[in-house]
Amino acid sequence: MKHRVASLVLLATLAAPGLTLAQLPLTPAVPAAPNPAPAAASEAALSAPSGNAAVTLLVRQGQRWLNEGRPELAILSAERALSAEPNNIDALLLAARADIARNDRTAASAYVDRLRSAGATPEQLARGDAILREATIDPAALEAARELAREGHLDEAAARYQSLFGPGGPPPSYAREYFQVLASAPGTRALGERGLARLAASPNASDTTLLAYDEALTYAPATRAEGIARLAALAERPDISGEAQAAWKQALGFYGNDPAVLPLLDAYLRRFPGDADVMRQQQAVRTAQPSPPSPAQLASQAAYAALNRGSLGASEKQFNQILATNPNDPDALAGLGIVRLRQNRAADAKELLQRAIAAAPDRAAQWTRALDAANYALELASARSALRQGDVAAADTVLHQAMNRDVEDKADAESMLGEVALRQGNAAEAEQDFRAALARRPGFAPAVAGLNRALRAEGRAAEVPPQRLTYAPRKGAPAGGGTVSTSAANEARAEAAALSDPAAQVALLSKAMNASPNDPWLRLDLARALRRLGRGAEGRAIMEELVARQSTPDTFYAAALLAQEDGRSADAEALMNRIPVTRLTPDMARLQTRLRRQQEVTNAAALLPTAPFEARQRLLTLAAQPDPTGGIAADVIRAFGNAGDRAGADQAARTAEIVNPEPSARIAIAGALLAAGLDASANAMIAELDTSRLTAAQRRDLAALRIEADVRASDLLNEHGDQAAAFERLRPALLSDPTNPDVQVALARLYQGAKRPVDAMRIAEAVLT
Repeated sequence: MKHRVASLVLLATLAAPGLTLAQLPLTPAVPAAPNPAPAAASEAALSAPSGNAAVTLLVRQGQRWLNEGRPELAILSAERALSAEPNNIDALLLAARADIARNDRTAASAYVDRLRSAGATPEQLARGDAILREATIDPAALEAARELAREGHLDEAAARYQSLFGPGGPPPSYAREYFQVLASAPGTRALGERGLARLAASPNASDTTLLAYDEALTYAPATRAEGIARLAALAERPDISGEAQAAWKQALGFYGNDPAVLPLLDAYLRRFPGDADVMRQQQAVRTAQPSPPSPAQLASQAAYAALNRGSLGASEKQFNQILATNPNDPDALAGLGIVRLRQNRAADAKELLQRAIAAAPDRAAQWTRALDAANYALELASARSALRQGDVAAADTVLHQAMNRDVEDKADAESMLGEVALRQGNAAEAEQDFRAALARRPGFAPAVAGLNRALRAEGRAAEVPPQRLTYAPRKGAPAGGGTVSTSAANEARAEAAALSDPAAQVALLSKAMNASPNDPWLRLDLARALRRLGRGAEGRAIMEELVARQSTPDTFYAAALLAQEDGRSADAEALMNRIPVTRLTPDMARLQTRLRRQQEVTNAAALLPTAPFEARQRLLTLAAQPDPTGGIAADVIRAFGNAGDRAGADQAARTAEIVNPEPSARIAIAGALLAAGLDASANAMIAELDTSRLTAAQRRDLAALRIEADVRASDLLNEHGDQAAAFERLRPALLSDPTNPDVQVALARLYQGAKRPVDAMRIAEAVLT
């Protein structure tokens, strides 16, 4: 969406539907010949070459004065140029800029008014209007944008600048500042870099402007070496050498420990031989060595991967194989302990986890919660045994120990404490315990039965709540089980799933939620439908309201799924951590694994600038993990793509494709390849997919992916000036989804490339509307 809006902003002075496909020219339009009258005037001016050269010199001199903040000298140069050549466009524009800088808008307007009679082109007239707009800039809004940039909020600062100056762009005196901020922000980097390139290409470009452009080139890996070479040349100029050296040194730091930086470091140190920071970087690069995982680490990773997939038998076998070689391996001991915990063998789990902590006491915090879960399970069993034997006091002591354990859901212990209180004749305390258990786990049958008994014991039988209905999740719903709902809620979900209109889905699911307000899956479906309507915040609020009052594993799991889909990985992980280990289903464990691996991808990607070998190894290892969704591999590919490492992205994709042949994984990987700029690999993977094996949802995802690929390919051909081929590449998307905004904006870009700005403007306006 960000890219779509940016494209529309760029087209806002140009650029929508109601056009037939035949309206696009199959060959680029030829620009109209210039107006003959101004041309004749220009030739007359050129008849005195010495005078024209003098005017050009005066204009350049004035521009330099302006660049150096001396408008009073710039206006003198402009006036001298105009006395020799009254209709010189550049001199008129210079005079207008100088007067605006001197806060004389009236004089500037007079110079701009003279442009039309002087034969200015539409572009030159637009430049004159931009100069006058400079006087209307809100200084408070400008300072707010600058403050955001100073504080490092670059994307937000870029948005403020764009809003402040509008689609026409900045006036000349703000152009460098504007494009520098855009070039520094990831979302607008390409736009800012192009703007700085235009400024730097001017024959009157100041050293400061050249420095801004050269430094912007170093931000992207693909142009970093070029930027460094330009900065090295700029460092020879006395007036700018200090700033150029600092930018050069900063750019070298972007390489981290990549061996490719060694010749660049050598070149810098030949120019500045005493720089200790760069010498340290040089030494670090020379001594850096990749550190691939050991066989034992790989075996442990495989065992944990099986555990997280819910394959208890496979992971048990793998952990036992590791322990046969090294009986005190802490990771294998802890892993086998968790296996035993999920097998309801709490005593064995406790022993194994204690051994893991003893083998690696510095890592005890990793396994303390699992050990508490084992102890909690053992204490519950002990309390049940004591109650069966009539030893109420012993049960009470053990249950209070269990309540002190670090486990998320203590409903079992609270319900048993209610039973203890009932047996001790304290019905009021029992009521509190049972209600506490139900607050954690609504509908928990032992707590419901106990609360009924407590209320009757207090003489409040009329307050006994009615029994609630339970359901088995419909086929295809996320696993979890135990969620309290009604059959009507399930029917509503099934009916909504069959609808293609999200507005109709919202209406149906909202009505069902009013009847079954505690069903997390109903709320998840509603939140997803709201998100498709652009009302994601509303859907999130609906989910969070249930989480605030209902602490069940299914509630946390459903909310975590929504957070993960929204890109809120930290929120999703926090929600999943609230589910007790003993109540994790295989689906829940898989989501936890995905979230943990997402964080591992983030951590590894952060090392790419400073330790590329280690980071690359970690990322490729993650891409090789089985994942039917393909989500982790896609994250790895995007991480390589963001770092400019196309080879790494391609290698990660090929590795992931081998271990994840499922259609969902292939679709996710192909989408990530497109995002990384590897269009050919993405298109090949898309073409190989057998649509007959796809589900309806997968077919929708694939259709969206094909449209994205068509748009990207069309844009690339358009940029190379081949509008005819670009249109043919876009034609399938136009036919399959003619109202798609991305497709329409791509068509607008095609019209713009074909010199049809009016048609482009109509498309952009219609899409914005």
